[in-house]
Amino acid sequence: MINTFIHDFETLTSLNAYIKTHITNTDKLLVQIFFHTNIEKEMLKILSVCNELLPDAHIVGTTTDGSIHKDNSDTNKTVISFTTFEKSTLQHILLPFDTDQEEDAAQMLCDKLLTPKSKLLIIFADGLFCNIGGVVNAIHTRHPDVIIAGGLAGDNAEFKKTLVCDKHSVSQHAIVALSINSDVLKVHNDYTLAWKSVGGDMEVTKCNKNIIYEINNENAMHIYQKYLNTIHLPPYQHTKNQPTVGINFPFLIKREAFDIARAGLNINDDGSIYFAGEFEEGDKLAFSFTNEEQIIKSAVQLGQRVAKKPVQTIFVYSCMARRRFMEKNIYHDLEPLIKIAPVSGFYTYGEIYSAPHGKELLNHTMTIVALSEENEIYCHNIDKEYSNDYKDETFDALLHLLTTVQKEAAPNNDTVVMLSNQLQYHTTTGKLFYNNTLIKLSKSESLCFEKLFLNMDSKQPLTAESIIAYVWNDESKTIDSVRNLIKKLRKKIPEDIIKNVYGGMYKLDI
Repeated sequence: MINTFIHDFETLTSLNAYIKTHITNTDKLLVQIFFHTNIEKEMLKILSVCNELLPDAHIVGTTTDGSIHKDNSDTNKTVISFTTFEKSTLQHILLPFDTDQEEDAAQMLCDKLLTPKSKLLIIFADGLFCNIGGVVNAIHTRHPDVIIAGGLAGDNAEFKKTLVCDKHSVSQHAIVALSINSDVLKVHNDYTLAWKSVGGDMEVTKCNKNIIYEINNENAMHIYQKYLNTIHLPPYQHTKNQPTVGINFPFLIKREAFDIARAGLNINDDGSIYFAGEFEEGDKLAFSFTNEEQIIKSAVQLGQRVAKKPVQTIFVYSCMARRRFMEKNIYHDLEPLIKIAPVSGFYTYGEIYSAPHGKELLNHTMTIVALSEENEIYCHNIDKEYSNDYKDETFDALLHLLTTVQKEAAPNNDTVVMLSNQLQYHTTTGKLFYNNTLIKLSKSESLCFEKLFLNMDSKQPLTAESIIAYVWNDESKTIDSVRNLIKKLRKKIPEDIIKNVYGGMYKLDI
């Protein structure tokens, strides 16, 4: 059995009393401290109390852009999560880390923490100086079955100093990681985004890991000025109550399994933009947008998925952009999860997520890991209690309007791809022709083919789950829904180009 107790820190005296009253089992105890402060002296005082009373505990901590806890009514506080395990063991380590040391750091974490019984690796890293994406990908190549979660430390949007800690020290330029090892532990990881791409695709033409210099061969800052009307703004504008325009309209990168959001953390003097996650030259990206109703709707769908799993505690590592976008309504993003099990975590400068094809560093998402040492499912349904169908319809209509106008504005720029001597695909309009005759596709069939086409050059075939997310974004759809959709497509396309791949995946074979 896993038990989690969550303490809203106020004073060292109240922390002392809480631990003595609530924490009786210290043998297999995980303590996660989500600091509202980045003053090292204050952090060390809290660590001292925990160490004195819980000498055998595994303690990891991070500075944040806000805490996530039982009611989330006030994110601007330090929160301490105490989680006891019955059938799992823990290991943790803190190690210094600088850029270009990804392989060494990954090897150290694997050697010190991971065993054949490792089910989950939680990582907190300096949010301003650690290229954690390279680290988690290097770990994945060595231990592809281990789920990795966690996030980049924050500093309340000051972007000056972020810190992580273990039970002994507080460090900048460092990683703290903890493994949970077990024969019986059930780990369910999931995420939700809710931002939708709009406008035409652009290409990253010059970048170096986290920094973009040019998009479509233009200075990156000029792209912001051109499309988001930021020329009247200083290079980087951010207040606690007003997110930057880049946070409201992040880039979406077209990746194999799903779209990944990226928001700029800083604009450099040369007009290049620093992001929390990496890019590659040739990446296709577009601006995106959302509204509160879309975020809440996606959170309810996430809760519905989690409710079908064995869950005894939930750790949440969510993006600072969601909190600052939602402001006082951020509670609704977490409400479905709070109904399932104890929830604790923090708002990050980047979220680590284990995708089917590898590990990703995400932005603008809420990522979760739900843990249980039992098979019992405690919560069977999450009802949608917060909705605004009128605003949903308005959002959908606006998205369709912008997309349609963009397509019609440049009909002469339509790219025609010859899939065979007779079969051609028009990438801008999404139309498919055979011997110059239009193949009439339904909306879902057209989106499915579009997803297959966009993934055509990838070595990784499409999963049924990625097709569901792209075509319907509806968790009620199943693998059978995808099979039926593929079957209909094959009947309409005269050539046998949609291939099944072992494991229930699909690809275009041209």
